[in-house]
Amino acid sequence: MENILSPTLELAFMLVVVALAVGFFVVATVLKSPWGINLKPPRACPNCAAAIPRGPRIPADAQEAMWGGYTCKSCGVRLDKWGRPRDESPAG
Repeated sequence: MENILSPTLELAFMLVVVALAVGFFVVATVLKSPWGINLKPPRACPNCAAAIPRGPRIPADAQEAMWGGYTCKSCGVRLDKWGRPRDESPAG
């Protein structure tokens, strides 16, 4: 089978793919955004220091179901997936 791309285009394509993969990794793990993946979930509530249970969780609301996070059983504070108190103000 004949190669349809020149070596220069192949290199450019590979560089673009690598750049996109690195960018995805940074957004998914390094930046603490809703799009990120937290590989080390929080262990305790920052408000009352109660332990956050491991294992399956039941989301308290739609935002928690979609983006992850926790609701402290002890004090009721809503945390994002990074363990920070969630901003409850409406987006606007």
